[in-house]
Amino acid sequence: MFGEVLERARERIESVRSVLKANEQMRTLLFGTEAGAVADLQAALLDYIGQAPNPTLWRVHDHCAAITRLYGIYERFVVDMVGDWLAVLPKLVANYQALDDTVQQEHRRGVARVLQNLGSNKFRHLSALDAVRGFYQAVSGDTSYELLPEAFALRDQNFRHEVLQVIFSSVAVRDSWGWIQNYGQITAYIDKAGSDTTKAENELKQFVQYRNDAAHGVSDEVLAVSRIVEISEFVEALCSAICELFWSRFLSHKETNGTATVLGEVTEKFTNGAVVAKMQNAEVGVGDTLYACGETCCYPVVVTSIMLDDVTQERITVTTEREVGLMFDREVKRNRRLYRTT
Repeated sequence: MFGEVLERARERIESVRSVLKANEQMRTLLFGTEAGAVADLQAALLDYIGQAPNPTLWRVHDHCAAITRLYGIYERFVVDMVGDWLAVLPKLVANYQALDDTVQQEHRRGVARVLQNLGSNKFRHLSALDAVRGFYQAVSGDTSYELLPEAFALRDQNFRHEVLQVIFSSVAVRDSWGWIQNYGQITAYIDKAGSDTTKAENELKQFVQYRNDAAHGVSDEVLAVSRIVEISEFVEALCSAICELFWSRFLSHKETNGTATVLGEVTEKFTNGAVVAKMQNAEVGVGDTLYACGETCCYPVVVTSIMLDDVTQERITVTTEREVGLMFDREVKRNRRLYRTT
């Protein structure tokens, strides 16, 4: 859940970067003026492939293909994340009538939208029964109701930040853009851009515009490979921010339901990745999955080692407040709260 969707997106984004860099190296080899062994390799390669592509048109192709692919990865990621969220939401809120009114209203409108467009490319995989079954279960009081992802996430508009907010609000994930724009990787990217006027929403808007131009064959500007790689890093950071946003809302529901508890808070962090956490009324063991959460971060971590009173432990139980040394499978910074779910 959530994490698997993010990993798929990351792998796909990395593949775009790899192809771009490989093509750039190939162009350098084919159209360079190197002598010696490199020239021999160039001649052999030209002999093998025949006529080389026009280098300018090749760059145009790479630009259009990469930007279009990156947008497709991003849009698919959002749809899949919403799908995962809607799959778990009935477990978090067992009574459909207790769901936020916005969710119920969008569910009704979305099912109608799907029914009106059955047979179109976006909904060709659905039957009329698929479209209405979950809605019927929900309004008839069935405790095993389902929320149809296509009723919420599939939109005709490009996924600019305003559309993202509408989609996320429709599934009861509010204040999403505030979280996203303050997410660590996003702020680091904006800082790296080095412009006081650059904002995350402007970067997303520009990316969407590049995609629209590329998809419709009107790209007046062909971006350098280095710039497309930067955009891919922004898309990856955006996906990470969205994933952790959903983890945060998941934990918030679990905490409300009494199925998530705070075990402690990280007070120190060392260069080797080890942390010290103040813990109370907590049991934790090596291999356990916890959640590390801050103001704009929330993600699962696996405990890889435990130290209590300078002694390595496999599992501990603390009642009164104690300082516990912990190592995780990924970085956890100071002031992160540690949660366990049931």
